[in-house]
Amino acid sequence: MPPKIDYLALARATPREQFVVAHPFLFLFGQAAPLREAGQEGGGDFDEATSAGGPSAPPEEGTASILVLPICKTVATFPSMISVGRTANNDLVIPDPHVSRMHAYFQQDGEHLVLIDAGSQHGTSVDGQRLGPNRPVRVGPDQLVRFAQRELVVLNAHALWERVRRVGTPAPRGSAGG
Repeated sequence: MPPKIDYLALARATPREQFVVAHPFLFLFGQAAPLREAGQEGGGDFDEATSAGGPSAPPEEGTASILVLPICKTVATFPSMISVGRTANNDLVIPDPHVSRMHAYFQQDGEHLVLIDAGSQHGTSVDGQRLGPNRPVRVGPDQLVRFAQRELVVLNAHALWERVRRVGTPAPRGSAGG
């Protein structure tokens, strides 16, 4: 597995154009803690050992509530897709017990990126529309993606750099813009 990268620290320490050129892919950006419905408890068979896994290093002090995941291939498994799940064998590891081990995946479809739910138990949605299993939906910058209870916004490198520099925190729930 490649070394973990702290994209928050990089965005803070790197000039914008250098950051954008070095990271020509999209990111998922949001709160590290999952959304909870009223009266709902955590649970499931989440393996705590995988909660720190994934392609992003632990955030620096003061940013522990932010999750940044690059939408790019980081592990050798599932070579034709960018996998999303709660276990370390996925490219994007989302530390949430409601996210399935292999929850969803991204694929390149020509010039477009598509997101496909892999038959997850708690679902995947894009801009509030739940995806049917194995039905690709195009995704791009400023769209809200939800894996189970984890809502994240898709950002390009420029928007990530701006968001981190401007406020250092995710947009309010339900707001893709900043």
